[in-house]
Amino acid sequence: MTDLGSLSYFLGIEFKETEAAIVMHQSKYATDLLKKFRMTNCNAAATPAETGLALSLRDEGEPVDETQYRQIVGSLRNRFIACTCCIIITLFFMFIISIILFWIIISPSNVKFHVTDASLTEFNLTSNNTLYYNLKVNVTVRNPNNKIVVYYRRIKAIAWYKDNDFGWVSLTPFDQGHKNTTFLQAVFEGQRVIKLKPKQLGEYKDETSVGIYEDLAVDFDLRIKANFGRFKSSRFDPPVVQCRRLKVPLISNGKTAPPFSVTKCKIDGSFFADRDSQAEAR
Repeated sequence: MTDLGSLSYFLGIEFKETEAAIVMHQSKYATDLLKKFRMTNCNAAATPAETGLALSLRDEGEPVDETQYRQIVGSLRNRFIACTCCIIITLFFMFIISIILFWIIISPSNVKFHVTDASLTEFNLTSNNTLYYNLKVNVTVRNPNNKIVVYYRRIKAIAWYKDNDFGWVSLTPFDQGHKNTTFLQAVFEGQRVIKLKPKQLGEYKDETSVGIYEDLAVDFDLRIKANFGRFKSSRFDPPVVQCRRLKVPLISNGKTAPPFSVTKCKIDGSFFADRDSQAEAR
């Protein structure tokens, strides 16, 4: 990076650095404007001409130069527009920089979801494509952030098997402080008509013979609020939490099932941003 020295001009505004502060003014532009219209010897006045009078020819002396006045007014108007744009651009960049600095200071990390245990006591697909099920899933929710509190206002758990959703439940809303771990349990029980492709039906039969179903999944559709230090967000919907490829054992007739392997859930994008906004940005 090369040092180009002190800033002298920016968008027509002159900058001068003194011991006390950095001064910003337009004296050079004003001087150039007076020289352009040969007005350097004029006396300063709050109102240089009487207001409300139309331009007219005088009986003696040179006629009033209407074009000159239009040029002066046009120059001042352009300068006003330039200064206004300068202020707006400066405020915009200050706003963007403040947001970036705030985000860097907070440094939010995604909340971590893990399926710690899952089991089936019923999972039977009949000849008319009706699935009878009883699935229990235990999940840990970890907020790893130091300065962020999460308020879960809607928690909808959706169960899937081979691209077919077969059940959903609503869980109790809760608040989660920083560096906190919360335990959730979702129980899906009932029946649902699903449609499996021939290959998927063959996989179901193989999994039934083994007693472990390898293509179960649970999604969490959330609506949350977040407290970033002193800043509180409005309610928004983060990306869907996807707990996929769960290998769930079937417990039946008192048989001991193989242990479940803890599975990490996936979040596409930032947990602390609305899912629709992130989709539009992609």
